[in-house]
Amino acid sequence: MRNARWLTWGSFVSILLLAAVPLGCGTQQAPAAGAATVTSMGAPLVTDAVTSVSVMGGNFTTITGTAVTVRFTAVGGATPFNGGTSAVATVPGTVVSPNQVDCAPPIATICGGSPVQATVDILFPSGVIAPSTTPIVTFQPPTISALNGSGAPSNVPSTVLLGAGGAGGFTITGTGFGPVGGTAQVTFGDPAGMGSGFNGAPSVTVPGNIVSDTLVTGTLPTITAPRLTADLPADVTVVLPSGSCATSPSLSNWVAPPTITTVTNNRPPFDQTNVALTKPQTFLPVVPTDTDIDGTAFDPGLAHLIYDTGAGPGTPIGSGFLSSPVVTGTNISGICPTDPTMTATTATTVRVVNPDNQFHEFPISYSVSDVLPNVNTTRQAGINAETVVVVNPTNPANAAIFVHADRGGTLAFDEMTVSYTTDYGATWTITTIDDAVDGFGAGDLRFDPAAAFDRFGNLYVCYGVVGGGLTSVVILQSADGGATFGNLRILAQHPGFSHDRWTMATGLEPVSGGEAIYASWTGFYTFPYPAVVNGCVSTGLGNLGAPFAPAAAPVVVTDGAAPSLQWQNAYPEVGPNGELYMIFFDIPPGAGPAPGDVWFDVDPDGLWDATNGFGTDQLIATSNIGWRTYIPPQPQRGFGINPQIVSIHSGPNAGRLVLCYTQEVPDDQTVAFSGSPTPNSNTLVVVRTSDNQGVTWSAETQVHIDTPEHQFMHWLTCDRATGELYVTWYDCRNDSTNNVLTERMGASSSDGGATWTPILQLAQGQSDASSPAAPLGQDYLEYCGTAAYNGVVYAAWTDFSNFTGDNPDGTSRSDVFVSVYMQR
Repeated sequence: MRNARWLTWGSFVSILLLAAVPLGCGTQQAPAAGAATVTSMGAPLVTDAVTSVSVMGGNFTTITGTAVTVRFTAVGGATPFNGGTSAVATVPGTVVSPNQVDCAPPIATICGGSPVQATVDILFPSGVIAPSTTPIVTFQPPTISALNGSGAPSNVPSTVLLGAGGAGGFTITGTGFGPVGGTAQVTFGDPAGMGSGFNGAPSVTVPGNIVSDTLVTGTLPTITAPRLTADLPADVTVVLPSGSCATSPSLSNWVAPPTITTVTNNRPPFDQTNVALTKPQTFLPVVPTDTDIDGTAFDPGLAHLIYDTGAGPGTPIGSGFLSSPVVTGTNISGICPTDPTMTATTATTVRVVNPDNQFHEFPISYSVSDVLPNVNTTRQAGINAETVVVVNPTNPANAAIFVHADRGGTLAFDEMTVSYTTDYGATWTITTIDDAVDGFGAGDLRFDPAAAFDRFGNLYVCYGVVGGGLTSVVILQSADGGATFGNLRILAQHPGFSHDRWTMATGLEPVSGGEAIYASWTGFYTFPYPAVVNGCVSTGLGNLGAPFAPAAAPVVVTDGAAPSLQWQNAYPEVGPNGELYMIFFDIPPGAGPAPGDVWFDVDPDGLWDATNGFGTDQLIATSNIGWRTYIPPQPQRGFGINPQIVSIHSGPNAGRLVLCYTQEVPDDQTVAFSGSPTPNSNTLVVVRTSDNQGVTWSAETQVHIDTPEHQFMHWLTCDRATGELYVTWYDCRNDSTNNVLTERMGASSSDGGATWTPILQLAQGQSDASSPAAPLGQDYLEYCGTAAYNGVVYAAWTDFSNFTGDNPDGTSRSDVFVSVYMQR
């Protein structure tokens, strides 16, 4: 220890000399015979904080300022001086009066032991010694009275230390810490002998700042690798610059790290392991889903990270964090991050880090072929079928489903159900389009919904209304994602049942720079029945112009290049530059089981630019399906070729056209009728592509692996943000015995339709539309829907399974299910 004080901090050490040693003024003299005896005047306390002491006595000298030597001798065999190697230390002193000698005390190094007592002798230049014969000085080691951690979590007491790694600190209070400004060494040790509690070592040492005699502060060390596995009681040692030290056994407690036991989704995906070639289901990187991280020792102030395992913590998945996390001691819940840039199933790590930098990691997987649980979007009695789904490009969390609905079970179909979501399909709000919305008659037939969003976020539905002796083709607009509808426009209106089966498309209108909204359908008001188109233009949210053509004269697309009774499934698509593409198939006279032809036409600059117009219809594909075929899973309504076309707007295949339709291989020439399905046919889904605006087309590519069972009623869509293609369809492959039970399945293509992913099962339950309980010969009616934007895919389909258990009619009437998924 460096210097000494008597009794208390700032007091003097007093030593009384009973025998005086007189000195002549100006001349050094020897003390009188019978040398003095030094006696303690109290219980001295010697610490590093004292800079000087005074030895009190008498007859030291008559000459002040005389230099003397003060000798400290430890008793009891202690060796505290000279760095802990000697029992004796001498220091220079100065006579300041006949009764007082001042000196700086020697440094006494006492580490973790008992106080050391010492005698004090004064050696005069003359050789006379004024001794003390009993211990009159006590050298006291520093002491620790308390240790506290700063930045500790709110759920632990302040006396609990954690390795805060710079975020938290410590304060040590006690006595005898020495001069202000010095640096102490603070060691946290492992008295329990765990041996590896501190980064693989039995102890860890950090510097401490000597703030005062009674206070040392510092920054807590980081304990990260290997992790602690349990709470670790530890002792604390403070070593002062002199070498003296203070130790306090088990004064600190290093808290055990967090431990992750499970990472789950609160809406867990269903098990699809029984489906051949499907990918495992884990978490969806493009669809926010409820996530739970369960474990132990979670602190409310913890940090968490979800990152790409292979790339390390520097590469998070999306933001890397659950949004709006709620943390308890055993659970972290929130919404998982999304990352639409992911193109392959990725090994991912969840890391949680408590404020002390203790962490734990847990492996999971983000899959790009994944499915959220099915949701019943109708949940209403009656027939719910013939559905379409669309997604908002300004907000992919918003999607809408339109359903051809019959509430009374009499095939009246006098209203349409609208279900819309604003949370990626977690919940769906149901509204109705009826006479109160469109102004037509309360009992009028409303049928065949088609829908589309435009780039401004406007939602459109096109449907037919039969009432008052007329068939009207109308469009309604919603500027709030499906909650309300208005801006009704009539695209066509003729007497009798004069129009049927519309589809929609939106895209650039080159003249105005706005958005063209097209609808096309079959017109039954003149023979042979043509494919026609009409539309409006929008220039912003909530805006909708008048129809391009009058209701009495929609634009006729078909030119009669081939003999036909009617042109069905007129289907529009808008190209990147505003091109208006149209496809349709013909029903030739005496069709029977004969093949059906798919035709194509294009207006290169859309309806509003008069520079060009539709050309000559071009035959681009032939399907053995013909006009309509009847198969065991669809025995009453049957189904047709159902050709669809999309234009890829982005990615390496931008500008490519992709045609999708149903094929029958081998061709079954059996004549079949409603209720009498063909026994031998094998239907499947195929595509063709064109890279020159439809001038030439590729050969057929099959979307899925062929099976003897039926695949039918497909729907093709293109994600305009990514260029990905998605197709969904009904599939009987899991009912090889009867070829009747269906499940909705899907596949995707990243290369413009050249190759397709393995199939992904979307439906959780098997549906049977051929059952005698199924209603009124409607089967699945005629179409289902698929929509995608920025990697989020929505598939909607008619389903009799009641898998969700919330169909009021059980399995006797259909509801419309939806699944949100990602597949690349």
